Amino acid sequence: MDPGSGRTVPIEHPNSPVARRHALRDGVAIVPAAMPSQANVVSLRMPLALYGIAGIDEIHDSVIEAQAISKGDGIKGRAHHVVDSQGASRIGRYGWKADIATLKDMVANAFANELGITSATASREAGAQPIEQSSAEIEAVASYLRTLRLPDGAKP
Repeated sequence: MDPGSGRTVPIEHPNSPVARRHALRDGVAIVPAAMPSQANVVSLRMPLALYGIAGIDEIHDSVIEAQAISKGDGIKGRAHHVVDSQGASRIGRYGWKADIATLKDMVANAFANELGITSATASREAGAQPIEQSSAEIEAVASYLRTLRLPDGAKP
C-alpha cells in the first residue's frame, strides 16, 4: 500500500495480486507460498456461496445499468463492460471486480487462476506450466453450478 495515497500498488511477484497460502511445486508438492517482501497489507477474503449463482447471468444489462445512477446520496456506480470469451462486449457479472461476463467464463478463469488448469477459454500467466483442460469439464462444472440450489430449510 502506498503510504502517501493509501492506494494499493501492484507487486511484481508470481503471487500478486492475491497471495496464496499454499502453492504447488512441480504440480505435486504443496508448499507454503512465499509472501512478497514488499507486501505491507494483508486482507483475508471470504468467498461467496455459489448457491443460485447462475441467476446472475439472467439479469438483463439494462437492470445493471439502471442501478449505476446516482440516487441523490452522492454515490454513483458504473457497470464494468468487458469482452467475454466469445469476443462480445458485455457487462461483467463475476469476479471481485465484475471483470468476468459469464458463469462459464468464471469457471474457466477459476480453473486457470486457482488450480493452474488452462483451457481455450482461459490461459495462465507466462512462464507457468499449464495443464490443458477440455471445455467439456468446464461446461460440466458450469452446468452443475446452474443447478445448485439452497438446501431445504436453508436461508440465503
